[in-house]
Amino acid sequence: MKLDYTPIVHVQRVKGKKGIDAEAIEKEVREAMEEQKAILEISKYPVKDTDVIRGNEVTEENLDTVYYLDDA
Repeated sequence: MKLDYTPIVHVQRVKGKKGIDAEAIEKEVREAMEEQKAILEISKYPVKDTDVIRGNEVTEENLDTVYYLDDA
């Protein structure tokens, strides 16, 4: 790696806390994932590239639009 310092790494096993209801957490995560899938599926319909990108030129407005949609 040709480093000018000696890397120091601390590795430790992660343990779960006692008294946590794993089933409740799993259910909550599953519901959040299902909700996210639904949002992603629905959001693709109102956003069509031909509605967003105007003309054949690369303009700052078109680039900003693509950037924000990609980030979303």
